Amino acid sequence: MEDGQSNPKIGAIIQARMQSERLPGKVLMPMPFPAGPPLLSRIIESLDQISLLDEVIVATSSKRENDPIEKFCNSMDVRCFRGDENDVQSRFISIIEIYGFEHVIRLTGDNPMIDPSYLIKAIESHLSLDSDYTKTIGLPLGTNFEIVKAGCLTQRSKTHRTNSEMEHVTHWIANSDDFSKNILAFDYKEAQLRLTVDYPQDYAMISMLFALLDERVDLDRICEISNEHKWLSQINNEMEQKIA
Repeated sequence: MEDGQSNPKIGAIIQARMQSERLPGKVLMPMPFPAGPPLLSRIIESLDQISLLDEVIVATSSKRENDPIEKFCNSMDVRCFRGDENDVQSRFISIIEIYGFEHVIRLTGDNPMIDPSYLIKAIESHLSLDSDYTKTIGLPLGTNFEIVKAGCLTQRSKTHRTNSEMEHVTHWIANSDDFSKNILAFDYKEAQLRLTVDYPQDYAMISMLFALLDERVDLDRICEISNEHKWLSQINNEMEQKIA
């Protein structure tokens, strides 16, 4: 930013819930097994290293089964917003209105491998180009990012949204020609790695990765580890990714 120009208010919103068809409660499972910090904690720890962020918010639903998420957030002194179970987009809109964010980073509670250095590059690119929507590509599944101008979300009428928009938050913006888009491509050598937690096999693989990593999530180090221990990626490489 230029001297004298105030920095925009940027929020990271992590959508999380306890319910999961294949791996219930995964957002609070230890990383690594058996006594590491909860998966959600790993995401927050990475985001805390980014000075460009003003606030990290965990967005979950008001269903009682998600009470453990709010309890965890309270223990970490992290803000937790609870809203409609099926209308995830409305949670984002409410958070934007409450906290006055100008840009938001959308994250999900099943992707713990957040490398701060790559997210910083994405934020800087988004701001320098004054993009409405920024998406990274070329990184392993579970490690790419979406950044959106808050106004692009809040301008959408809540009475004219599809079920898909309510659930997937940014699909309307990503697929519309009305917004400026910034596709930031990275050339990552091990982009075929599966670094999301959807199946038990994913949890086993990423838990082992955390055991081999230093404290900080580092995708370049993960590339080295995957080459040193080629059997690691075989644990979950046949899992099918659910369609968003």
